[in-house]
Amino acid sequence: PTLKLAKRRHQEQVLLKQLAKGINDAPREGVPKDAISNIQAAMQSFEEKRRLEAKTEVKLRSLLYNEANVQELAEQIEMIRERPDQIGPAGNKLILEIEDKIAHSMEELRHH
Repeated sequence: PTLKLAKRRHQEQVLLKQLAKGINDAPREGVPKDAISNIQAAMQSFEEKRRLEAKTEVKLRSLLYNEANVQELAEQIEMIRERPDQIGPAGNKLILEIEDKIAHSMEELRHH
């Protein structure tokens, strides 16, 4: 991931920790229980989305260095694109790199 992305992820972690601490203090502060559960659910779904994005990134990174044929790569990318909820900014960048690689391979094939 780029430096900007790493910084953003770090900020997210800091915010999640602050939120978690805030949630622990919330009952003492008189925050309604349902509001606390809503925040916890939102945090959980956010963390789950991040985990899915990270998994997708790993898969995309392996595809980028994969020497599979162009058709196979294109099919893999198509399958990943069908799950936009699992593709973060880093994933999008990797998809573009792979599509670039595919285009490059196609070009080479035409010249042979």
